[in-house]
Amino acid sequence: MSDAPDPPPLTSIVKCMRYPDGSMIRVGDLVWWNEGQCIGYVQVVAESKEEYESWGLGRPHIFVSNRHPFDPSLGSGVAHDEACLADEGIGLLTPEERNKFEQAATKARMSLKADSDDLTCSVTCEVQDCQQTGWIFTFNKDGQEFEVVTIPVHQNEEGT
Repeated sequence: MSDAPDPPPLTSIVKCMRYPDGSMIRVGDLVWWNEGQCIGYVQVVAESKEEYESWGLGRPHIFVSNRHPFDPSLGSGVAHDEACLADEGIGLLTPEERNKFEQAATKARMSLKADSDDLTCSVTCEVQDCQQTGWIFTFNKDGQEFEVVTIPVHQNEEGT
């Protein structure tokens, strides 16, 4: 007979959701998603039974949004359970990818025909022959598409 205390009931154990590479998922993470075609933010991490059941789900999920810039007040997005993260290409951007994305986002905003302060955007990738050739920024104003800007990715430059 052991003097060790009984383990806590399973319902009180909180497991931290993780990306396929093992890193912890956090609200606000900038991630690849939609099979690596989009860049978005983790809006919600619903990992407790109470959280995911409040969404009508049967297991833990994350919610990813393609709206930029990140808005922590948005409490929704596309739901993905932890089992499908690898298949959906969901994972953190590397520091190099994040830097390239931020440079492209700056160029895209600078190229707009109007002030970008009140615009949001979605970001997808242009791909040819399994290589990213561009960033596509679709800017929106008041829920309507305003302007689309493509920033080329130069594959032959050093460091790209």
